[in-house]
Amino acid sequence: MNYFINVKEYSDTQGGMFLTYRLYSGSSVEEIKGMVLDGLKETWADTSDDIDNLENSPSLTFDDIIYTFEEDLEEDYDYSLEIGDPYTGVNDFFDFYLDYEENWETNHDDMEVGFYSYGKYAMILSRLIEGKEIGIEGISTNRILNKMSKDGLLKMCQGSLRFRYIDG
Repeated sequence: MNYFINVKEYSDTQGGMFLTYRLYSGSSVEEIKGMVLDGLKETWADTSDDIDNLENSPSLTFDDIIYTFEEDLEEDYDYSLEIGDPYTGVNDFFDFYLDYEENWETNHDDMEVGFYSYGKYAMILSRLIEGKEIGIEGISTNRILNKMSKDGLLKMCQGSLRFRYIDG
């Protein structure tokens, strides 16, 4: 089973305002939790001992991660962090991506709005929606979409590149 998790982060730093969308995918929620924590710690390295010392463990929850980052960064960086619930279909991804596009169109003059993807399926979905080549050597787009369909991530319409969204 493949899972996705959406992370939305806002900060107002000396370098400006940032609204960051991060899409993660992995074979388990625990795997994604580690990726989320590593990514956030890398972004905010050396800003707080509590953040630098936060370690992934089975007892660490997404709420713990949110609390630690907001508690340590909110005062200096007007920081907020949202970590969505895990999901397996693509509908939540499209809603998340459309929210990013809307914020980019309306706020890009005022802040840096960015979208990043981590994990195989997250990167594939991001590249597909942006109309970019997937770029996996030796594997065609149709083959990737067929594999995603078999994995239950999307449903192909008569073998074409058009697909309809299915709930996970």
